[in-house]
Amino acid sequence: MLLFLHRIYIYFYLVLELLSLFLKNYKLSYPRGNIAGEYLIFILLLILQFINLYIGAIGNKTESSGTLIWFLLICFPLAFAYCFFFFLQSYVLMLEIFLNGVGLVFLILEFLGGLTTFISFKNTEKTV
Repeated sequence: MLLFLHRIYIYFYLVLELLSLFLKNYKLSYPRGNIAGEYLIFILLLILQFINLYIGAIGNKTESSGTLIWFLLICFPLAFAYCFFFFLQSYVLMLEIFLNGVGLVFLILEFLGGLTTFISFKNTEKTV
């Protein structure tokens, strides 16, 4: 259920963050090259996020601990990307603080859920 809600949130995040980046690019003066880096990190964040949600869903449905390891490992670069948009980008809007905070909460809850599920799958693999 959490993966499903996060997938819906990602579409919401995509629209609002893209509008935010366009607004900042139009209204604010950026140091040379910074806006391109922010767009690149945004695109990488979205690609990794969709891959992670897909891997998490497949790992959960197939009860595969190997797939869940990949799910857990991809959470770390995603956390870095959310923190970049939360703290390190050139201009941070209040909307972005909210959006990235919610994204981080989803990511932390998914990581904890994935970790407990991984442990559960490993324990059942040992008993079988």
